[in-house]
Amino acid sequence: MASSYETSYENTKLAGMEVTIYKQNPTPSGITFLLTGGNTNVKQYQYLTNALLGQKQWVIGFYINILWPFKDNHVTNAGHVVDIFDAFREEYPDILVAEYNIVGHSAGDKIALMLTAKYDSHRVNIIIALDPVDQNPPVFTNSNNGDDNLSLMDTNSTIVLTQSEGGLGISTKHNAEAINRANPSATKLVMHEGAGHMSYTENNGGFMGWLMGWGTIKGNKAAKAGAEDLIRQFIFA
Repeated sequence: MASSYETSYENTKLAGMEVTIYKQNPTPSGITFLLTGGNTNVKQYQYLTNALLGQKQWVIGFYINILWPFKDNHVTNAGHVVDIFDAFREEYPDILVAEYNIVGHSAGDKIALMLTAKYDSHRVNIIIALDPVDQNPPVFTNSNNGDDNLSLMDTNSTIVLTQSEGGLGISTKHNAEAINRANPSATKLVMHEGAGHMSYTENNGGFMGWLMGWGTIKGNKAAKAGAEDLIRQFIFA
């Protein structure tokens, strides 16, 4: 139990996937997926979970393995979200919610954007993408084959992107600013200056955060607070 929010959580299987489902009593009235950075435990985003619970959301998370499958990894994980949402609605038929929101980080953001651009466009409502990375391969910011890029311009979703100072291995050609430039009227860009890419996790990424570039203490703290503010501003039942 998370006593500050009187939260219950359950580790279960939906659509063949191990998922963690959080809810705050009384029964929430909205559904938000928390799509983590690659190979990062959902517990590293507990403050985001708490913020979402405060907005009367069911929160659904699962482990995103970006190393497997090797081919079409992001497409596979987008499919998992669709299947999990369908299975959740079957498991809880009394919850009459036809759409879902997504709060994501890093690779989880790319999956979120792919969902609204192509794979589940009619059901994705709000996306808060914390420092998205469109790499391996780029599908929104591929300058070599721009005509093949997925577009966000026709989506009905509200999309908010945040941009940190980046980090080792993250190309400025494929970050939040690049996605925003390609989709200017469809996305809102929020700058988190002084923050490292892993600042959105509880421990700032630990060793991986240090390796990629920590950011400043002030910047990392402000990025977390900014993420919470965006949830309170955009996501509500």
